Amino acid sequence: MSTVFETKLTKEHIERSSKTKPEKALFEIVWNSLDADSFNIDIIFDTSLSTDNNTPTRIFVVDDGEGIPYNNIEEELKDYGISKKTKKNKSPKGRMYHGKLGEGRYTYFSIGRNISWVTVAKVNDILEKSTIVFSDDRLNVTIDKNQELDENDKQGTTVLLENLTENAKIYFSNIEKVKEDLIKEFAPYLKGYSDIKLSINGTRIDFQSAIDCENKYEYKLNDFNYSLTIIKWKEIKSGQLFILGDGNVVYQYQNYENALKSYSLYLMSEYFDVLKLENEIELIDLKEEWQSIKDFINKSLLSFVDDNNVKVNNDFINELKEDDVYPFDENNNGNKEIEFSKQIFDVVASSINRVTTKISTANKESRKLTYRLIRQAIENEPTNLNKILTEVFSLTDEQQKEFADLLKDISLSSMITTMKEVRSRLYFIEELSKIVYSDISKRVKERTQLQPLLENHLWIFGDQYAFGTSDISLRNVLKKYSSHLGEVTFELTEEQKNNSNYNKIPDLVLWCKQRIGQKYENLVIELKAPSVVLGFKEINQIKGYRDTIIEDSSFSKDKNQWRFILIGQSLDKHAENELKSDAGKHFPVDNSTIEIMTWGELLDNNRLRYEFYVENTKINITDKKVDESLNKKWESMFGEKIIQ
Repeated sequence: MSTVFETKLTKEHIERSSKTKPEKALFEIVWNSLDADSFNIDIIFDTSLSTDNNTPTRIFVVDDGEGIPYNNIEEELKDYGISKKTKKNKSPKGRMYHGKLGEGRYTYFSIGRNISWVTVAKVNDILEKSTIVFSDDRLNVTIDKNQELDENDKQGTTVLLENLTENAKIYFSNIEKVKEDLIKEFAPYLKGYSDIKLSINGTRIDFQSAIDCENKYEYKLNDFNYSLTIIKWKEIKSGQLFILGDGNVVYQYQNYENALKSYSLYLMSEYFDVLKLENEIELIDLKEEWQSIKDFINKSLLSFVDDNNVKVNNDFINELKEDDVYPFDENNNGNKEIEFSKQIFDVVASSINRVTTKISTANKESRKLTYRLIRQAIENEPTNLNKILTEVFSLTDEQQKEFADLLKDISLSSMITTMKEVRSRLYFIEELSKIVYSDISKRVKERTQLQPLLENHLWIFGDQYAFGTSDISLRNVLKKYSSHLGEVTFELTEEQKNNSNYNKIPDLVLWCKQRIGQKYENLVIELKAPSVVLGFKEINQIKGYRDTIIEDSSFSKDKNQWRFILIGQSLDKHAENELKSDAGKHFPVDNSTIEIMTWGELLDNNRLRYEFYVENTKINITDKKVDESLNKKWESMFGEKIIQ
């Protein structure tokens, strides 16, 4: 007997759920099996139809949990944000529930476009078997009830994921990575429930063998107890802090700035259960208790290092201080963050010295440079420490000396800031190229998207300009500019008030940060959408701005130079012919010029400006990295990704 019902999902729900990372969706499947009191969970990757024998075409997750009774299925799946767990904290066997809102199961769509369940539940001591299938649009569910049981059917649920997404194919083709991620996510939970078996393709995952050492630390704050377990892995890379509720259920994880990459930190407290119930677990960093909790974590990290014989060689550290290569001042004025960095540095430097003498036997300049870089890595990005050391060791003695000499005149932080800015600009040049010349150009809005984006990157028009105005009438542009000069008061005459040109709106107005000779240089930019071909209409528009300003007696021609730029995709034939008969792409009149420029010319000019940096720094800018950077920028500004 089949039943079909419509879920209360919207396409927006489906789309949002489908964007979940495949590993997180797999975690949700396993957590749901654990919430169903499963003792055996097997993740099976079917590669029988794979062309490379590595990439699965189907994924099964088989458990021996309580199953879903037929009469509960519609209630479980129909409403988004509601499940039977909403009203309870624990499973029938006393396990803390991981999820309560019934939302996690819809993240499965980020793994497979087609999802089905075969579930066997015990009702009144009788097994009943049902099949659940989502329709192609994922908004309707078909249930087949009272299917015939065969001799191999046992209580539990099998989730089948088919028609895998591209992201899922890439992720699940690396079984070792999947295994490592499962170990990091479920280690504390399965250590607490040793009778639960989690397997991949029938082979149990051995969590304990992946651990090098571990310790547990206790803390109490505001009537809540906190338990921190620190695990140092043999080969797994993490550097993450996991936030757990009572019962070792993971609610959240984040990169932790003071954790080395081989560490995972598991912080458990009933306090996090409270935040989860109040839907505030994502705001934990903003809670007033968080700084005290972080202090506890940092102290525990130091204790962990000490407890596991990762000792500081005090004689070696004193030697660094005596040789004036120690990267900290003796007096830190009680700054906790600096004190913590010092303690971590002493451990790291001592450990490196035990493994290799390449640093300690180098010349003073090289040693000083290397230890400063180690400090920089500890304070800013511990996970990059190994990469930094590798790069330093690959420098010749002469290069290390030159670097050290350079640092006498330029601070390391300033150097890093400068190179980050250069890298940011190189990325933006390629991002802008993608915006104006790829398929996404058709979706870019000129005033509400392209213009605000460029306002954050005014250097692309010249480093000498400061931001003046955006999207206000020419009348108000001139008022604001007169205020900037501090020398004139701009007011319209009656004749000017009737001049419609004063009410026109240029896109961007920039003015020079300082005088050029005896003049202020001002730049007025008229941006056109990436798809717009420039013609008479657009050229006459920029000429109108120019004529209005240079004919205004309020602004001295002796003190002001005006530069107008019109930017578009290309020029039509009529415009090209006019430019040939004029002064190229410039229209010099009195104290002004007009430049007609394509987006390609703007991009090429900037690529030429930064060609030296590209050739000499070997900054690796790939198409994939540009897409990721542009998406991140677009999402932060406009709330959505521009590249799917």
